This record gives sequence, C-alpha cells and structure tokens, in this order.
Amino acid sequence: MSTTLYYGKINLNSDHIFKVYEKPELLKETLLKLKNSIKNGVVYKYTQIYKGEEVKINHYVFSDVDKLDDGIYGKVVKKAPIFANQTDENGKLKKIAVDNEEIISFYFDVEREIVAFYTTNRFGYSEFCKAFASLITKSINEEYTQEVFGFEVSLINNNLNMKEIESSLKELGALEEITIDIIPPNPDEELLNELEKNMDKIRLKDYKTGNVTGRRSSLKSTSSTGLVVDSEIVKQELASVYNICPEITAEDAIKKGYATIEAKNTDGRTFSTNDKKPIKDIISDEVVNDKEEYCKTCKYKIGTLPL
Repeated sequence: MSTTLYYGKINLNSDHIFKVYEKPELLKETLLKLKNSIKNGVVYKYTQIYKGEEVKINHYVFSDVDKLDDGIYGKVVKKAPIFANQTDENGKLKKIAVDNEEIISFYFDVEREIVAFYTTNRFGYSEFCKAFASLITKSINEEYTQEVFGFEVSLINNNLNMKEIESSLKELGALEEITIDIIPPNPDEELLNELEKNMDKIRLKDYKTGNVTGRRSSLKSTSSTGLVVDSEIVKQELASVYNICPEITAEDAIKKGYATIEAKNTDGRTFSTNDKKPIKDIISDEVVNDKEEYCKTCKYKIGTLPL
C-alpha cells in the first residue's frame, strides 16, 4: 500500500515581515522561535457555522512532537464528531454523533519553511494547511507573548501559469465572484538583496508604509451571464499578481502562496489556485509507519522540490 505526500509553504504574515526586509537575519531568528515553541498539547478550535448556527466544533491538537536537528516530526490530531445512522426502538432512522479522530503525521523542515504531510478521508490538504497555520501561530504567540506573530500555510503546486488560470475561470461558466488575496513575500537571501536595492520602486513599499500584511480584492456580479474574464477590469485585477515585485513571477507567487485566486460560479461550483496541480509524491506505508524513515524521506523530498 502507498501514501501520497503533499507540501505546504509556511509564510510569515505579520508586520514582522517588514522588519525582515530591513534585517534579513530576523527571519532565521523568527523560525528558531517557531521551532522552539511547537510542542505537544497546543490546541486550535474551529467552530463550523451554518445559517448562523453552530453545527460542529473541530479540535486540532499537536501530539508526538519530536524536535530533530534539522526539523520537527509530529502529528496533528483532528477531533470532531461524525454523524452515523442508527435506528431507534421504533425502527426509525436517526443521526447519532460519534466521537472521531483523524491523525496526520508531518515533517516540518524549519529552515526551508516547508511542511510535508499526507491526508485522510476526513482530513484533506486544504484543511490541514489551515489547521497547521493556526497551530503554529498559536504556539509561537503563547511562547513569546510580548509579540504578535502570524503565519499562513499554502499548498505548493506545480507551475500554474496565468493562462491556465484564466482558462479554468472561463470553464467554470457564469462567475458570480472572483477573489484575489496577496501577502508580502517571505524572501530568500538573494531576493532580500534585490528588495533592499529596489524597495522604493516597487509595490511592496506601499505595503510596508501602510503595515499591510494582506490585500484582498473581489469582483462580484449578479448578472445571469456572470463576470467577463476577458474584460479590462477583470484582467487588471488578475494583473495584480504580477505586481508584487519584479523579482517574483506570477507563477512563483502562486506556487509559494504569496497570491491566491479563487472564484465561484452561479451554481456554487468553486475554483482555487490552492487546489490546482498540487505537487505530490508517493511513498510506501512502511515508510509512513517508521518515524526515522518518514523524516528522512520527507527531508529528501522537500530538498528536491522545484522552488
């Protein structure tokens, strides 16, 4: 039997990123703080709301955390009720809430800012990325209470170019809404040097001046034919992905989670760049069940990612 590995890019998403632009060494310091803070028992609670009412509470917990020289091994346990069919004494079918746990083992390469993980039937990759981001953010803020950190985790995908995205948007049919989210990039040393030279000339200066750690733009239509993807206004919004800074292509911005494009059509069908063409690797279940081999394999696979 085999298991599919996925990869999430961890991005610092608080005003600390602007300090990193000025002092690149602060990124390593922040990642070290993050590594030190991750521990067993950290809990993130997410309440699902439907039509204004609480319908289910999911608990996500760090467990079996093992801090290695080059990374962190651990598990994210999702605790949430599932609803099973059961007949009562009158033979009538009813839904019964049953406690359930889903467990995913991860390997977090702190230096490369990438987490490798797999999924279960009731714990998918999008949910894992959101849960992991919330857990690491809570971990560091509980440990270093004098500061307020924020992190996001984005699924790493293969080169998804803008032409493919536009084609996917058109294939979705009558679009009710297009949303574009952009965050300041977490740069490597080479990019930091370029940013230092050109900060006054690029859009990131505006982000820094306004302490903007995220920008969201949204276009909506109540027309039965929906938004026109080829129109000038839609193209201008999509072009914002190109304008984060000259040194980052739109493809890299999407791959590394600096930009996300989502859409919904009038029938409720959705599109997200986070769900398109994820990079994945197949490993054996024997490797998954052997912690040492799992960490070794994940570290190697992360090192071969085309980033």
